[in-house]
Order: sequence, then C-alpha cells, then structure tokens
Amino acid sequence: MADTLYDAFISYRHDAHQAAVAQALQRALERFAKPWWRIRALRLFRDSTNLGARPDLWSTITQALDQSRFLILFASPESARSEWVAREIEYWIERRSTDNLLFVLTGGQLRFDNAQARFDAAVTDALPSRLLAKFEREPLYVDLSWVRNPGLDLAETNPRFADAVASLAATLHNRPKDEISGENVRQHRRTRRIATVAAAAIGVLGLAATGASIAYYFEAERAEQQRRLAVGRFLSATAGQLGDQLVDKRGSPEAKGLRERIATVTVEALLRLPAFEAGALTASVIAALNEPVAEDGANHLLFLPGSRNLAAVSSDDGVLLRDIDQQTMVQIPRARLGLAEKSGPSLHFATPTPDGRFLAVLSSADDYLVVDTLKQDRVATLRASALSVSTSRDSRWLSVLSRRSQAKDPGGVIVLDLPSGPSKEYALGLLKPADPALFDNSGRLFLHDGKCLARLSLADGSVSPLLRTTGDLWITSAEIADTGRRLALIIRPNEYATGPALPPDAPVLPLDETAGAPPCEAPEISQAGVYLLSPDGGEAQQLVADEKPLRTRFSGDGERLVVATLKQLRVIDLRRGEDLGKVEFDGETTREISLSISASGRWVGAASHAGVTVLGDLQLNRWQRFDVQGPNPVELAGERWALVSDQTALRIFDLEEWGPIAYHPGELSQATMSHDGKLLAVRVDGAAVVTRLDPTELRSWLCAGPGANFERQDWTRYMGSEPWRPTCPGWK
Repeated sequence: MADTLYDAFISYRHDAHQAAVAQALQRALERFAKPWWRIRALRLFRDSTNLGARPDLWSTITQALDQSRFLILFASPESARSEWVAREIEYWIERRSTDNLLFVLTGGQLRFDNAQARFDAAVTDALPSRLLAKFEREPLYVDLSWVRNPGLDLAETNPRFADAVASLAATLHNRPKDEISGENVRQHRRTRRIATVAAAAIGVLGLAATGASIAYYFEAERAEQQRRLAVGRFLSATAGQLGDQLVDKRGSPEAKGLRERIATVTVEALLRLPAFEAGALTASVIAALNEPVAEDGANHLLFLPGSRNLAAVSSDDGVLLRDIDQQTMVQIPRARLGLAEKSGPSLHFATPTPDGRFLAVLSSADDYLVVDTLKQDRVATLRASALSVSTSRDSRWLSVLSRRSQAKDPGGVIVLDLPSGPSKEYALGLLKPADPALFDNSGRLFLHDGKCLARLSLADGSVSPLLRTTGDLWITSAEIADTGRRLALIIRPNEYATGPALPPDAPVLPLDETAGAPPCEAPEISQAGVYLLSPDGGEAQQLVADEKPLRTRFSGDGERLVVATLKQLRVIDLRRGEDLGKVEFDGETTREISLSISASGRWVGAASHAGVTVLGDLQLNRWQRFDVQGPNPVELAGERWALVSDQTALRIFDLEEWGPIAYHPGELSQATMSHDGKLLAVRVDGAAVVTRLDPTELRSWLCAGPGANFERQDWTRYMGSEPWRPTCPGWK
C-alpha cells in the first residue's frame, strides 16, 4: 500500500448539485477544529475533473485512492448509476476495509438489514446493487439529502450541516464527536483572538507616533457606544411602560396613539441595543406588539411545519389559517367541518402532517376531523372514541388509535390514506391500545398493547409480531426515529402500567379476518430498561438497564437518543454506544415528563411536572436548570430559542448566548414558535396573538405599519445631541 497522503478521498457524481455539496463539505472539513497555525485540519482529495471526458486520468485517481485513509462516497440514485463512481468503490473495496468507507446521502434511501448483514435491496436505491452485500455491519453515514440550495443550506453556521460535518470529522480525526466539536469551538475562538491581537499589534507598530490620538479616538468611541447603549435601554424601559398602559386602555380612544408611540420607541431602541437585549425587548412588549389571530375562544395554536403559517383551532370559529407574511386569514367554519353552528362538540387541538397540508382536529366527541389546509375543507371524520393520532413522514398516511364504548369490544387502529381518502380499520385484539401508532418510511405501522409489539404492513394488511414481554413487565413507550431505521422501547414493571393486564397470547390481526388470531409468537424480553430494535425485526438490544425509565427521544438523524429516568437525563450516541452527556435531577422527578431535541441533535430539553426543567448543549457539554411550577413543556425552535412555560410565566431562553432573554409573567395558556425561531404565538386570556422575535424583522414590520416619527423636542428628550432623523421613512 502506498504511503498515506490524504485523510480522505471524496467520490461523487460530477453533476452541478453534488459538485457544490462536495466542494462545501471539503471546505468545512478542512476548517473544522483547525489550529490557527495550520493551513487545513485535514487533507482531502476531491477530483474536479469528469472522468467520463478524460478516462486517461484513471491512474491518477487510483494513486489518490491508494494514498487515502478513508473513502467518502456521495450516495444517491444518480451516483448508483454512475460507472466511474462504481469503479472507484470497487477499486477501494478490493484493496481496503469497508470500515474506512463513509457515506454522505444526497438523495434516495439507505437501509441496512442487521439481521442479513447487508443493505436492504428492496429499499436502498442510493448504492450500486453490487455493493449492497459488501458490508458486515452498518457503515457510518450522514444525511444531506435535505439540501436544496447548496449556497444557503451548506453555510457552516447552519446547525444541520455543522452537525453532519462534526460526525464525519470525528471519524476522520478518530476522536469522540463531542470532543472534536468542543475543540472546533475552542480553535475558532483562539483564531479570532490571535487575529485580533495580531491586528492590534500591527496597528500599534504602524501608528506608534499617533498613539495619543488613537487613545483619544477609542476613548471617544467607547463613550459614544456607552451613550447609545444607555439610550437604547432607556427607550426599552419606556416601551415596556407604554405597553403596560396599552393593556389597560385597549378599545379606548387613546389606544391607537399609544401603540404608535410604542412602535416608534421600540424601533429606535432596537437600533441601539445589542442582539441579546434586543431579543429581550421584543419579548417584553408582547402585549402591545402583536397581530391578533383569534380574538376569543382559541383552544390551540400551531405553526404548520416548515412554514410561517399559523393555525388556530377555535370552538366557535372552526379552524383559522393565518399567513403571517402575506397578512391574510382563511377560515374553515364549523359547518365545513361537519359540525353544527355554535353548538355540539367543541374543538380541542390539532395535529399536522409533516408537510403541513393536513390537520387532524380532535373534537370533544373524541372524533378526529381531518382537514385539507390547501382546499380548506374536511377530508374525513374518523369516529373512533380516539386515543391518539400519528402521521407518516411522507404525509400520506394518518392513523388513529381508538377505543370502543363497550369494554367487550376490542380497541383498534384506523388508517386513512390522505391522498385518496379511503380509510381502513384494524382490530388489535386488546381492550385498551397503548401509545400512538408509529410509521416507518416504508408503509409499515408499529403498535403495541403493552405486552406485544407488532408490525402492520399497509400494503397487504399482514401483521408480524416483533417482541413480547414476560411476567409483570410492560411496554410503556415506543418511538421510531425520523429515518425509520430504529425503534426505541421502554419496558417497565407492571406498577407503572395504566391499562389492564393482558394474556401473552392477545391476538393482533386485521378486522376483516374471521379465523382465530395467532398468539404473539415473538422473542421475549424479561428485564426492564430501554431497548433498541430494528423495524425489520431481530434481537432487541438493551441500551439502558433501569427499573424506572420514563421517556426517550431520537435526534433528527436518529443517531442520538435522549433517555429520561426518575433520577437523571442521559444522551447516548447510538453509533458509538457512548454517553454524550448526563445530568442528575435534584431528587426524583415525576413520572410525567416531556422531552425535546433539536433537529441537529445539539440542544436537549426536558421538563417534568415536579417543577424541574433542564436544557443541555451537547456540543459544549453545558446544562441549565429552571425551577418552575406546574406542567411545563419545553419547546426548542429554530436551533436558537427554547420556550419554557408553566401556569404563571413564559421564559424565552437564547441557546446561542446561553441565557434567558425574557420573562413574561401572565396567564399564558400556550406558547409556540415557528420553525425558523422568528415568530412567537401565544394564547392570552383566550385570545391568540403573534409577535416577531427577530429584531430586524420586527423593525421592518413596525415601519410598515402605522406610526409617527419623533417630534424634534421629543427626539432631544430621548436622544440628546444626536441629529434628528426620521425613525421610519414612510412615517410622518
């Protein structure tokens, strides 16, 4: 073997998209955790020449492959059909270990069948067919198939891209991911400090003769900055006071003038405050700077996934859809939902499909009303005495677990095909179904009755038992990763179970079967803990041995799992089998606990009804606790904010700055953020309002609305000697 010259060889198909992704990834890996004195952290070979046009360069390629430690393959259906990509892979496998082959998924699907020790040919379309059986175990891969605009999506500040880079860098550097991520942050800060010191040193040497003048200049500049900051803080406090007055005077003749004054003062304050304090200002004047969505009776608010459109569920008005950017409102009234006007069942909350097109709205009759937000009409009514609802990740299927009014009737699951409309009902052969049903990415549904976990194929209705518990152990929670490649199960003693004990041969079969149901013939679990299981079946892996696990949550890429127990919160790297972070609760928490993890897998939040809320930064291994009262769900939004709310207040926490920016006391029934973290919707006294948390966006919105520039005497009162100018060009 030739001497190693490159840390990795990047193999990709030479089309515009993959070339842009490959170039961005190479640049990011070369800069990740780079000491300031080195040109690059890693040396990578990326051929920018099309071998189809220059086949004489094959010898150069093989030489580079021989001199590389790793091969990074860009996997996609297009790459799978590329002759030259296939040649590079085959050359590598004939001479090197597949352990040193890493995948970057840019399109299509990869699924590894652990039981067969090969890639699943029925699902995997991103690899050449002759490569599917070449691996004894699942290789490392990162998912960049979400990239649509490489120029924007592959910025190194994008948390999803940064996490993918960190995963690859950890393997190439042979260091744990959290360690190399922390090193990247330290090196970045060190480089900035050194650059600052160097620039300062050069400036001192070059301008030594004018040192006194420079000192005077910087002192004057510092004094001006402090003056502007003081003015900004004064304006911020004034905006808050005016906001309190507006709350008391809503509906009065003075309200319009007060709001315009708040807008003027707020815009000027935002121009002077640092970003951290500006965020606090925008949150502190929620009561004044808002857009009403529903004046009264809003029971539930949610932003449609991937958009800035807000849906409000109202018992009186039906479903309201607000386009925040276009300032338009669409109402789907009760009549179009199949409900009587102003009477009959009330509406509680809604669950969206991942694409945001459909909403499943729960009524007080325990029925789900399925609404098409594009056609603004009802698709179906699932009359099921519903327990829970879930949707498939491709937004095609919606399932509702149900219970019947008579205990002798079995519970079941109703599955609705959203594009075509028809639904089918399956009986589970149990008295009380447990947990929402889970979809993978291959048209299969996973459900359990507490004792038996089974897989239902929506294509042919076949049912396959996967696992059963013994003795007094129950399956109390099940979750599937967004990738559809892993299931996480919590199994605990019967003292934690909420449903009736069932015999181990409880039947699971389609409703229209008339023959007797087969028993749950599946591998047995006889010890409590947290287990991982492939959706294809096989042996379950015990990940945590604990008698009191409570909740689990996968990261977006399915490579990290958050586990909450009565005493601690753990984050586990599933690929390496390592703890990334662990925090002990002060005493025992309650059994009711909510978990959330950001799409990048960096930020973690946990909240319990015992009044303990924990936020974690896994990249820098730091944790923050809050003591709150009552139910307190924590929500992570836009890789930037965390919302921590209870019955008395809303706290907005800045994850990047690692500190709270706002504390909003009041009877907030609900608070939720848009996916980009720039819009906040709250329910206050039954009314639903929206405010903007991004200072730049808030300034633009305020200037586009009614307002008035400062009179010159008022300007002098607030701004002192600053020359007068209009606050917003369009105002008088």
